[in-house]
Amino acid sequence: MSRKIAVALVVAILANLPVSGFAQTDETLWKLIELDGKAFAAEAQLTLPQGGLIRGRGPCNSFFASVEGDLPALVIGPVASTKMACPDLGLESQFFAALSETVWAERTRDEALILGDAKSPRMVFVRISQ
Repeated sequence: MSRKIAVALVVAILANLPVSGFAQTDETLWKLIELDGKAFAAEAQLTLPQGGLIRGRGPCNSFFASVEGDLPALVIGPVASTKMACPDLGLESQFFAALSETVWAERTRDEALILGDAKSPRMVFVRISQ
């Protein structure tokens, strides 16, 4: 097990988080601020409104995907989205690809949501509403 996944597991246990994926689902809106270690130069948001589902808006299109697994290990299924074009379509493609490669998540005590693939953290979100 990688060190980051082990750390995320310890954080989840210490924070006494529920063990059914995003069991603390609500209408909290999360804004993407970082993708692959760089500030995200467009607008992208997501929410986890019910168990087993993620939805949001990329720079150009609305999207949704399934979520399977338990925190910190989880898998986001293929992203389905509307198909509108815009100048930030390349950034949106990177965002959707990173979502589809997610295999773990961590909700930090300072209200950040971090999603990562098998190698490293890929995305950092901040809570913008509840």
